[in-house]
Amino acid sequence: MELRKALIKNDPSLLDSFDPQELLLLAIDFRRLWAVELALRRGANPNWFDWRHRGATSVFQKLEVKLPEETPLHRAARRCFPEAVELLLRHGADPNALDKDGQTPLYYAAYYNCLPAVELLLKYGADPNVGNPAEVTTSADVLLLLLKHGAEMPDLRNIVCSPGAEKLAEHMDDRH
Repeated sequence: MELRKALIKNDPSLLDSFDPQELLLLAIDFRRLWAVELALRRGANPNWFDWRHRGATSVFQKLEVKLPEETPLHRAARRCFPEAVELLLRHGADPNALDKDGQTPLYYAAYYNCLPAVELLLKYGADPNVGNPAEVTTSADVLLLLLKHGAEMPDLRNIVCSPGAEKLAEHMDDRH
């Protein structure tokens, strides 16, 4: 609770005693970019916890350690916090990391129609075909960007009535 209060007050001097990893996650939740930067400078791991390394999970479970369900990048993408997405990527966050459900940050950015985060994740090498982000977006602009980066064509029933659908139709005409 004290960490939350310190973030609300926007006072870095109150954060000295907190774990950098916990600070990183809450800073994303509270959309405090300065605190995201502070946590990374203090050693927070932008890739904690990538579920592609499932072998390690059994060790933690035996020790009864509660594992996070996603990486900080997943969290920033889900919250459509592109400034944090970019900062995490610049600090080595893996754009293709998997959460416990096998989804990538790009999947969540597409699901929440967060075009700026989708752009950044693709720029940093996110695979547009892992987890089928094109299947979950309802934004024609997001879908068009995913298709331009090699995403497989989804079922378009979610998209045809959304704003920007005419751009998608033009793109489809150009492909044929």
